[in-house]
Amino acid sequence: ATTPPGPVARFNAYFTPPINPGNPTFLAVLQGNANTGNPTTDNVAKYLVAALLNAGPPALSPVLLAPAVKDIWSEFATTGSFSPSSGAHWNASEIIEYVLTTMQ
Repeated sequence: ATTPPGPVARFNAYFTPPINPGNPTFLAVLQGNANTGNPTTDNVAKYLVAALLNAGPPALSPVLLAPAVKDIWSEFATTGSFSPSSGAHWNASEIIEYVLTTMQ
């Protein structure tokens, strides 16, 4: 069985590219302490950690699965946006808005 991520899980163990060399815990990221030096990136990371935890196991948010959450981070962290479909590009606010719609 796969051990679900928890509050002491390290961000860089679940997401690529790494958030920063400090590799904060999920709890630190959720508390706004990702320390990327960019408040917008910190905020997106916070919501994506919450979404990953909701993806489970146990799955609390069946709309957004773990691979999709990781893909959103990967694209956002490298390009500054996420493209959910051809021609569409979401900025940080739009990513957060979408993630919020998947949460209970």
